[in-house]
Amino acid sequence: MSIIGIDIGGTKTFLAKISIREKPSQAHPIEVEDTSTIPTIKTSGTEFYQNLAKQIKHFARQKITEIVISQPGLFQKDQSIAANTAVNLFSPPDCHQDIYPKRLLKKALSDNSISIKSSFFCNDAIAGFSFILHQLSPKLLKGYSNECIIYLCPGTGLGGGIAFIKPDKSFKIITDGHISQLLIPELPEVIKLKFIIRGKNWIIPYKTDLNYQAESLISGNAILALIKNIDTYLIKKELEPIFSPLFPSNTLLSVSDIAQLIDNYVSDFDKRSFEVTSTEELKKIKEAKKVFNQILDYVGQFEAQLCKAIFDGHLKKSFHHLEWEQEDKQLIKSSTFFIDAGDLKKTRSGQQIIKARNKWLKNNSIDYFTFYQPDSPTPVDAIKGAYFLSKVSN
Repeated sequence: MSIIGIDIGGTKTFLAKISIREKPSQAHPIEVEDTSTIPTIKTSGTEFYQNLAKQIKHFARQKITEIVISQPGLFQKDQSIAANTAVNLFSPPDCHQDIYPKRLLKKALSDNSISIKSSFFCNDAIAGFSFILHQLSPKLLKGYSNECIIYLCPGTGLGGGIAFIKPDKSFKIITDGHISQLLIPELPEVIKLKFIIRGKNWIIPYKTDLNYQAESLISGNAILALIKNIDTYLIKKELEPIFSPLFPSNTLLSVSDIAQLIDNYVSDFDKRSFEVTSTEELKKIKEAKKVFNQILDYVGQFEAQLCKAIFDGHLKKSFHHLEWEQEDKQLIKSSTFFIDAGDLKKTRSGQQIIKARNKWLKNNSIDYFTFYQPDSPTPVDAIKGAYFLSKVSN
């Protein structure tokens, strides 16, 4: 008999057999016995969970008692995934309508002659947040009580979550994890960004995605969109683009681990600087690096503005039917403790984003935020976090 934990990502799905210690400590009650990684295939909802059930059967090879799953998507009160919140998993039309994963997996398991006692699903960012919360020491939280921790997790997209700190330093996660849809009141749909390119000042408009405004400003995807936006603007002006001549566009846009790609992207400038023989090519590389750094500075500024918006209680979402509960909004307002997580923050580029964020806050006389940077949760950590949540969900 075994418990299966699954962490589903946009490109890879991680499966693990887990066991629970007889006398578990608070932070480490779970042992991982075996793991497997398979590609995530984007299909219809029914086919997605049928494929997953087949993988579970092949992986488990014994009777399963329980399954815990973390995956993208905004989980609603009826345990459905809200429409348009898991578009990287499901193909149209399913990605544009509510999906019921628990129901679909139960049917798929039955079709594969697998019976289980229970299954639990949760948002992947919330699962990672749950794990980190169990690692926080009371000493770190000294002075924080009856207020919220904000979890910011920029990677390919923008994950996040919010938890309430109780007086005994225990936690209660109070939101669905989707910070990506927050609207930043100071920023319009089209933002005019100032760049210095080839020694000349340019004002380049950037259209944000109002369905996911925060994510379109603070994420790996946002950085790549800004890169493409600059090149497109210059081409329209009949000028040579900055980035595309140096690196093929398909290389930038097709790699799954965007955070690592961006880090390599900057490093490649340095490496190539020693390899090129053409003075003209070296000049282009240095110019691209300068513009790239300006993009990172803007992402840091946008994150600072998001933090301020949360503190001020400006918590409007783009999808009205996915708004947080009013009582949660009251708790979130005036929050000052932020957890700095996400793959993007671990890169060289991420460190520059953090520096730019802190500079913007300092320049605007905002000194009341605390940022704590833990190790980013691994797939195993997300599974452990999902298991913790499964034990307090009912």
